[in-house]
Amino acid sequence: MQSTSSPTLKPLDQLRSLNATPRSFKIPLQTSSDGMLGKSLVNIKITADKMAKDQASARSELDMASLRLKKLTDRILVLEAKLQSLNNENARLKVKHGEDSKLWSSLESKLCLSKSLFDQLTETLQRLAQQVEEAERDKKCFENKLAASSVAFDDLNIKLNSLTLKLECAERNIANGKTVLFTVQMYVSKKQKEKKKTPAVSTVLSENVREK
Repeated sequence: MQSTSSPTLKPLDQLRSLNATPRSFKIPLQTSSDGMLGKSLVNIKITADKMAKDQASARSELDMASLRLKKLTDRILVLEAKLQSLNNENARLKVKHGEDSKLWSSLESKLCLSKSLFDQLTETLQRLAQQVEEAERDKKCFENKLAASSVAFDDLNIKLNSLTLKLECAERNIANGKTVLFTVQMYVSKKQKEKKKTPAVSTVLSENVREK
């Protein structure tokens, strides 16, 4: 009887040790991977949305600045043409109407106003040029941030792949543990059936001996 029960207890102890290992390994792995993945995805989404808004704003400001620069350039060309026309007219009037001082004064006044307007337009053009330079610097800064975010996203994918491999390994270990558990249960059930049959055979032999 003792020799029959001793081999049965050893597989049960092995079963408990195999069954305990996957459970203690599975729960922390799923919890840590889900938490880290969730936080990383939220941070990446927030960063991507912010960068997209910054890029759209910078691009819109750059387009507006380019449009204003084109309009001011066209206006400057028109004013330069007008200024040249006024200079030509002024020269012609000086030769033809030297004595008409009032007309000359009017032309001088117009010339001064035109020069003042030209100076203002030139200053505005310089400010716009500075704004364009600032927009270009902002664009480069945004491109650098976007490149850094891309590297961070690649690192996250690598970590996610690593966690997936670990999870698959854990699932294989659990499957192997279940196979071992089933084998041990079949073995224990078989031994228990053999153990129940043994006393019945001994009882029959004892009754036969008594009858004799």
